[in-house]
Parts: sequence; C-alpha cells; structure tokens
Amino acid sequence: MSELTNALITYDDVIAKTNIDVLRKIAKVHDFAIFDKGNYNLNIWGIRCNTVDTGTFNDLLLVFYKVNDANPKNEW
Repeated sequence: MSELTNALITYDDVIAKTNIDVLRKIAKVHDFAIFDKGNYNLNIWGIRCNTVDTGTFNDLLLVFYKVNDANPKNEW
C-alpha cells in the first residue's frame, strides 16, 4: 500500500489522484479483490498511515462502488 499512501498527502489529493486504474493496480499487486459485479457492491479499504500520531485520525478509508444498471459509460 505504500504506493498509494506515498502518493496521497491530503484528502484533496485522494480525489485528484485516485481513480479506478490506480486502485486496480494496487489490488493486483497485493492480490486484493475488487467487486464490480452487481449494483452498489461496496469495496472498502482501510489504509494505515506510516506516522504514529495518537492525537489525530490520519489513516485513510476508501469506499468505492459501481452502479452497473444505470451506468452505460462504465464509470465508478
């Protein structure tokens, strides 16, 4: 997961830099499953931050899904 945690610094970076292609690459490297069949089949990933700071929440939680029935463009 270091590729994702090193690339992402703020939550704005998460939105700007993370797309399904990046997530698929990480999933392949770490042998994770990405659920893309059916509607609203949630993929929930928790990514721990490398720094230890007990006073703040600095981990990352990603939730992504696909709506197949109403999504002719195949977007996530």
